[in-house]
Order: sequence, then C-alpha cells, then structure tokens
Amino acid sequence: VVPLELNTAQRRVYSEIQRLSREGKPVRLIIVKARQQGISTFSQSWLAHRAFTGKAQNCLTIAQSLDMAGELFGKVEMMYSMLPRWAKPDKNSKTRGKRLSLDEPNHSLLYVESAENRDAGRSGTYQHVHATEIPLWPDAKRTMEGLLQSVPYKAGTSIIIESTAK
Repeated sequence: VVPLELNTAQRRVYSEIQRLSREGKPVRLIIVKARQQGISTFSQSWLAHRAFTGKAQNCLTIAQSLDMAGELFGKVEMMYSMLPRWAKPDKNSKTRGKRLSLDEPNHSLLYVESAENRDAGRSGTYQHVHATEIPLWPDAKRTMEGLLQSVPYKAGTSIIIESTAK
C-alpha cells in the first residue's frame, strides 16, 4: 500500500475536474481509457474524498457486475482503513462490499450497484457517480437514463463515466 500519487492520466482527469469546478459547472466526464492507467482507482479516490471530507455526499459506483463493483469498492474500504484516526469519519453502518455509511459530521454514503440490475441508481439521489465499463452493461441505455437523472445538474456534483474501448 502506497500513498496515491497521481500519474499523468490521473492528473489530466483531475485538472479537468478542477477546471469545471472553478467555472462553477457540474463535472461530467466520459473517459475512453487504456487499461492499467489508474482511472478507476482515481475515480474511486475522488468519490471517497468527496464522502470523507464533505457533508451529505451520496456517492455511487456502478459496474458491469456486482463482483467488479465490489472489487472497486474494496479500494474505497482500503482508503478508509488507511486514514489516520483524526481524519477518519465514524461509520454509521457497513455491509462489506456494498455500502459505507458515515456518521456525523459527514452523513455521507458510498454505495455500489451492479448494472445487471437494469434499474440500478434509479431510486436514489446522488452527488457523485462513477460508472465503469458501460459497453459491458446488459441494458446500458435504460440504466444510464435512470442513473443520469439521479444526479442533479449543478455545481458540486460529478459523473465520471470511464471504459476501455469496445
């Protein structure tokens, strides 16, 4: 385990997030990526940072399968476990591999779903979403239609869609 030091690809994504945020715009990114560039890891760290440091930040990761979503969420769980005590918000509840709910003062939530559930993300309201490998989703059009409506189109929100080319 090493501290996250952004590589070139991750810095490009972060620069774009900063630019949109400075302009008062919501962050909406679609990234076609090469494998092993750390974009999924960066996206998970972005959601974790929003939840660990913000108030009432509902964050969703949605992947092609529950196994993949759980694998990505494992990165968030590791990031949480590595925080120093003084920086670690208390957990409200936790179901391993699916949900991390933070207590006062954050009241934030990190949650994962599988696109195998074609209505994933439809019933919630989220400030931040990481959607990965959409070409592998069973019904990407239907799932994205509901998912995109679950994030208000306003500054301070983000949707990061990333996938290898298919």
